[in-house]
Amino acid sequence: MLAVNGNQLITKELLGLKMLVMLLGGDYLTAPAGRILDRLEQRLPNSERHCLGGLGHMGPVMVSAVVADKLRAFLGRASPSMEAGHGK
Repeated sequence: MLAVNGNQLITKELLGLKMLVMLLGGDYLTAPAGRILDRLEQRLPNSERHCLGGLGHMGPVMVSAVVADKLRAFLGRASPSMEAGHGK
């Protein structure tokens, strides 16, 4: 599988990831970006996929506060010490 930048992603390396992974996209992604998220979701056993309604690949720029809130909530679940204000 090729990443957007052309680097090869090796499936066995992905399957070896133990940490929780957040996959973030919008419902107006380009077809290639959507397929990449689909493949990552299939190969990452501990992934959570989040969809931002009405947005494409520029979602983090267009609604940065929404993206920041999603990331903050995710990081709070993935690393409880961050939720408590540690690790800043």
